[in-house]
Amino acid sequence: MAGLLALFFWSLTIGVSRSLMEKIGVFTAGSLIFSLAGLLSCLSLFVGKNFPSSKQKRMAPGVFFFCGFLFVAYMLCLYAGIGLASSKVAVLTVALLNYLWPTFIILFSVVLLACQVNWLIWPGISLATSGTYLALTTASGIPVKEIAKIFHLHNPVFLFGLGAGMTWGLYSVVTRKFGQESASGLPFYLLATGLVLGLLRYFFPEESHWSVSAWGELSFMVLFPTILAYSLWETGIRRGNFRLLSTASYLVPVVSTFASCLYLSIRPEASIWIASFLVAAGAFVCHLAFREGW
Repeated sequence: MAGLLALFFWSLTIGVSRSLMEKIGVFTAGSLIFSLAGLLSCLSLFVGKNFPSSKQKRMAPGVFFFCGFLFVAYMLCLYAGIGLASSKVAVLTVALLNYLWPTFIILFSVVLLACQVNWLIWPGISLATSGTYLALTTASGIPVKEIAKIFHLHNPVFLFGLGAGMTWGLYSVVTRKFGQESASGLPFYLLATGLVLGLLRYFFPEESHWSVSAWGELSFMVLFPTILAYSLWETGIRRGNFRLLSTASYLVPVVSTFASCLYLSIRPEASIWIASFLVAAGAFVCHLAFREGW
């Protein structure tokens, strides 16, 4: 349940985050969101004395730093990709590649967790990925030919987007493998991410236009999709139903598209429903592809 709540919170944030970034800048928004979330989480950790109990091991230093590296690398790739995007097409490309993380979770789980899957995994991944692509391209109204121009290895936007999808998938699987019985380093990861994005903000100056709505959106982003959602994801991916979470993750882009349309007062097109069906069907097929026990 914890992991599913995290997915729900993330699904509701795309429209809000886009609105906030347009007002105060990509790196400014990211730096403030993660710095504040990290400070509040660390404060809660120390004031509440929520240190590892006798039944809960401290995370091994190597695992702690590797997971921290993956977490910060994911956010760096995502925000750098969006920040370097010079057009809506490039931003959409980053989003499409980022939403490959459910696929990478499944693939890395086969390698690192020895999850057993059958041949249905490939049509399931294909259906879900096609639905994701359809949902995002329909919402943006950008022709397919324009998006295809971005997809090449010499484009840094493409590399950052692909890096985001890969690192979050790997982070989730590594956390599952090594973190089930140990304490989480999430508060420190959030703070480190804020500091790194703040450094990028220094090298890439942005104009920020603050308003009451901007402060409200910032508060929402700090509390719900960052502190709560990432904490819930940590709990779910460590001790929850891994099979359910990895496949249900495919629903995030479709739900977020509907939520963004609602928040930004955009009427969703009929093809969004087709995309929803493809993603749901793909997620269900992927769920069936896992052997029992996962």
